[in-house]
Amino acid sequence: MILLKRVYHRVCREQGIAAGSYRVAQLRTSAVELLSEGKLDEVSLYERLRRVEYPRSLG
Repeated sequence: MILLKRVYHRVCREQGIAAGSYRVAQLRTSAVELLSEGKLDEVSLYERLRRVEYPRSLG
């Protein structure tokens, strides 16, 4: 969980994703899905999470 938290916070910081936003909720959901798929290394998590796409009208 420490690894996930570190990667999650890094992506939020780099992309300027605000706490409590729709984007942060989507990122969190994606992170949990990746872990359930067995993506447990930092590079894989980071590369996949930084490419999560969000609807344009929400942010």
